Amino acid sequence: MNGTGAPDRAKYLSSALVAYLAFVVAIALALPVLGLLEHDGIIGKIPWLSDYGRSLLPWASLLAAGFIIFQRSIRRTCAEVAAWLSPGDRNRWIIVGCCLLIFTSYCWQLHIGIIHRGVPGWVYADVPDVILPEAPAHLEMPADIDPALFKAALRPWVLPYVERSGYATNEVMFLHFKDGTMRPANYELAMVSWPKSTFGLVNGHMLHEAEFLAVIKHYFASRRAGRSMLLPSAIAYPRHLNYQPIDYTKYPPAGDIVGASIWTLTVHVDNQAKTVDVVGATEIAQVKG
Repeated sequence: MNGTGAPDRAKYLSSALVAYLAFVVAIALALPVLGLLEHDGIIGKIPWLSDYGRSLLPWASLLAAGFIIFQRSIRRTCAEVAAWLSPGDRNRWIIVGCCLLIFTSYCWQLHIGIIHRGVPGWVYADVPDVILPEAPAHLEMPADIDPALFKAALRPWVLPYVERSGYATNEVMFLHFKDGTMRPANYELAMVSWPKSTFGLVNGHMLHEAEFLAVIKHYFASRRAGRSMLLPSAIAYPRHLNYQPIDYTKYPPAGDIVGASIWTLTVHVDNQAKTVDVVGATEIAQVKG
């Protein structure tokens, strides 16, 4: 009984692992396909489906192709894992279960507390509208700064996704260089989620401005060189980051940074004309090197 039971059990378990992985890969491919069909109006709106999911179609297609091409190796690996799983060794089962959970959550864009693919998986169902019908009170523009500098901080490529006209307000950061130029940047260079709290922005003054600028210069140099930690930024830049990547390659070197400024910008979005214009700018803080 024991001699035949163990091989049969390992065989069934191996087949179950292969079937489960195939199911996960199939769903991982189906989700971006549904997102693409939804975006193109071929199917109706799916409330729980992330708008970002369709952009993962190339990755999901590659995953599915790899699963098919390397199916023999996958089956052999599953057989080895099944043989390794001893009935009485709970730790081994926990290890395999955690690996399957991580693989599944990564493929399906799940948010389960211990791992997720970040902000792109959120649907923002209960987030208030960013674009408001009425302009904020007391809008003004600084007289000594060219409005084109503020407009350079905008990303017009998002306009096709905007469904209404109105006013939107948010923060932007600029770097100041020795040549007198003021160029768009963002908090991503600070490498922390809440830089204003971390470095102490209070009443227009950065409490730890020397440390803030040192971090900014350090990571600016890496971004300007196309690096992110030890990998190229095209590979390593996390998709869940709050701030979109900026091309710093044409900026002056990090050694020329003399300061940074943080502003609140208000823009007017015209959904019909597909234009966005800066209508208000208020400086929050000036950080000097």
